[in-house]
Amino acid sequence: MTMDVQGLLGANRSKLHWAVFLLTAASMAYFFSQLRSGMTGIVPAADTSLLLSGEAPQIYQYRALTPWLVNLVLGITSQLSPRTVLTPETVFQVVELVSIFLLLLVFRHYVISVIGDSSLGWVLSLTLFSALLFTHVIPRASPMAYVFWYSWDIPSVMFFALGLLLLYRRNWIWYYIVFAVASLNRETTAFLTLVYLFTVIGKSSPRTVGWHCLAQVLIWVGIKAFLFMLYGDNVHLETQASLTASGLIDYQQWRQRNIPQLIQLENWVFFMSVAGFTILPTLLLWRSMLVDDFIRRSLLITAPFLAICIWVGIIDEVRIFGELVPIYVIAFLYIISEGLRRENVA
Repeated sequence: MTMDVQGLLGANRSKLHWAVFLLTAASMAYFFSQLRSGMTGIVPAADTSLLLSGEAPQIYQYRALTPWLVNLVLGITSQLSPRTVLTPETVFQVVELVSIFLLLLVFRHYVISVIGDSSLGWVLSLTLFSALLFTHVIPRASPMAYVFWYSWDIPSVMFFALGLLLLYRRNWIWYYIVFAVASLNRETTAFLTLVYLFTVIGKSSPRTVGWHCLAQVLIWVGIKAFLFMLYGDNVHLETQASLTASGLIDYQQWRQRNIPQLIQLENWVFFMSVAGFTILPTLLLWRSMLVDDFIRRSLLITAPFLAICIWVGIIDEVRIFGELVPIYVIAFLYIISEGLRRENVA
């Protein structure tokens, strides 16, 4: 009888925790989407009207998933309810709200899977909200520079966190589905392949690793080739001067802008804000506190990620480091949980 009562109380407590998490995550998602709407600016070349019409420069139009989704919602709404006035901006904001909510949900499962404590895990997972503020909302202080809003940024972080979770659980069917869909949203899914490679070297057979890497490369290249066929000619005159012949990257960007940014020491305070200032303490404690092999090895993605960002990105736009947020926040939270575990053991 006592065991039944305890089991019932435990089940009710679990449901209460789940309800509190959902309510908190929904509130955070709404608040975050409102902040993004009011505190960021849109690059004229990536205006939502251009994205929806398929006429934005290819460096923006390649991130096709959210414009396709918004067009789909607008089309269905106009057919089912012609009198409903639904603006594209509203749908874009709803897509972002849902993306941040799903990101918090995915990250909760990821944290619980890694640290193995449901109660502690869902509470710690909410810290992702504050970490994302630094990369996707808060302006740079000196010189003052506001974050640019792009429809694919938050979905990209969500897909990346989901990819990490599926890699951690080795759920290959869903991983490949997510990998393909996410590659339509942003090309940074290529870093998931590197995370897989770094986390399985020496633990799986070379044949297995090779086949998985090949499959992901073929999916990624195939999707990018398909998008190039659709939007390969989208090079606007006002942006053509800053692009290569293919319109993909500015090959002088690293030398003319990024290296000078890195040389200025005051900028490093700004760069350290990525992932809510969790990078430095995580790197300092990763040897002694990161027992989980997957989490520890996934940090190796930092080197190639930074190299690519310096080469083709604009590094003072810290939004380009969004995929590093779940990698470092999960490692930081693992260090916290490991510290608590060791204290309890002592």
